Amino acid sequence: MSKKSVSYIKPEEPAFLARLKQQVGYKEGPTVHTKREELPTWSSSDESDSEDQPQVVVLKPGDLTAEEAAKAKQGIIYSEF
Repeated sequence: MSKKSVSYIKPEEPAFLARLKQQVGYKEGPTVHTKREELPTWSSSDESDSEDQPQVVVLKPGDLTAEEAAKAKQGIIYSEF
């Protein structure tokens, strides 16, 4: 038997599975054709989230405050360019 005549036909999904997936909002995973899609591009606006910034803790006099840390960070950012 020649391998050229071998093919795969995906069977239809049972109706109860289709309804269940629709109810729970199931999203199909990657297939052979979609697994190498381009990822969304990163933008500089993603960096500005304040939640992602490090927590500043002042334990004793002389430690950096949040304002001093922000000024130091701005100095580092501008010195890189």
